[in-house]
Amino acid sequence: TVDALHDKMSESIPETEQMISKAIIAAFSEAHSELSDTSLSSNADPVEVEADCLRRTFQWIKKNDEGVACPDFEESRCAFMQSIVNTMVSHVRHDRMSVADSSQIMLSVASVIGLKVKGFIPRDRIILSNLDNQVTRENIIPQMQVFGDVEAVSVTKRGGFGVCRFSSRLSVDLAMSAARRGCFIINNTVPNVHDLEPPLRFLSKEEQAKKQAYSCSPTSSSDSPTSVNGFPNEDDTSLPDSLTGMVSALEF
Repeated sequence: TVDALHDKMSESIPETEQMISKAIIAAFSEAHSELSDTSLSSNADPVEVEADCLRRTFQWIKKNDEGVACPDFEESRCAFMQSIVNTMVSHVRHDRMSVADSSQIMLSVASVIGLKVKGFIPRDRIILSNLDNQVTRENIIPQMQVFGDVEAVSVTKRGGFGVCRFSSRLSVDLAMSAARRGCFIINNTVPNVHDLEPPLRFLSKEEQAKKQAYSCSPTSSSDSPTSVNGFPNEDDTSLPDSLTGMVSALEF
């Protein structure tokens, strides 16, 4: 199964090919202890693992706020992605998670930190940060169901951070638009709401120009970079006409 993961990720994120190989060697090494504790559950909840990995990702982003302007940025980004790859390979190695789930988590992280990803990434989830530490998934689910069918929700054990997976991209657009209008409140707290797009400052100047040109294009769709109360596209406050009526009707 780890070989299948290697092939899948090498194709989807070419920059991770050597990372996967290193992680596989480490996972089969007797000296490797990360996530190999037999006291851990035989199965890992993919949404919980994704939420924790994305929490770690956002912490890393905050520490690297200057983005590509920092001389050690690429080295730091590769080292961080290696840590995520190590975690996912270990889960697959010990049969705690499927290749499909672990590869999706790596794709999500790679997308958020600005690595080049080939192929399709489901834009069916939102990331919630700055949540009240007392918020639970039970608090979040009813709020998210306003936007559409919810497939899964997870809040990290350390609190303050969560992930919600919807059954469609439209629900993500509605949630982002509601947040943009200041209508997104959970337990009297206004969280930061993000999708899987990277901060523009984490992209090369050429990629930034392409993103900005696309977002300004009359033909651009809801696939343009969006985030509310945080990165990556803080100055994007537009609301698609097709969603205006639906968002206006939402009540919290």
